Amino acid sequence: MAASFVAMNEVYGPLFDVTPAEAAHAGDGPGGAPIRSRDQFIMDMHTHFLRDDTRIMGFVEMRKAVGRAGWNKELNDHEQTIEDLKFNNYKKEMFLDSDTKISLISSAPSDIEQDWFLTNEQMADARKKINNEAGSRRVFRPCDLHAGAAGVARENSTPAWR
Repeated sequence: MAASFVAMNEVYGPLFDVTPAEAAHAGDGPGGAPIRSRDQFIMDMHTHFLRDDTRIMGFVEMRKAVGRAGWNKELNDHEQTIEDLKFNNYKKEMFLDSDTKISLISSAPSDIEQDWFLTNEQMADARKKINNEAGSRRVFRPCDLHAGAAGVARENSTPAWR
């Protein structure tokens, strides 16, 4: 991120408080530029986890690849499984292992409802569980609309909102 902010500063002028040294050495540890997110408000407005009855297994291999590439070395600490992509680990990684203050749970629809990452009800349930546990509004969620699905307007038709 620091490198992208430096590049934008070069193109648009000094918009971001970042130095080229920080971009080159961010997160290097002692002697490197500091990671400054500890005192910043972090909101992640595009997050996912998979439903318990998911049939989508390709993301397990993606997590393994991210670990092997060194982008997140902590993913090499244990064998990645589908459970790493479900609610309990989402909650742990999002709010206990990171500096994220609030998140937006998103989904991805499919023509086959079982292949949605999460249904609207599942997103609402997850939001409620985390917010109740936190005692605050830490999680938000959209309402996903899938053209052609029951209750969603099709071209030249009247919506059947519930």
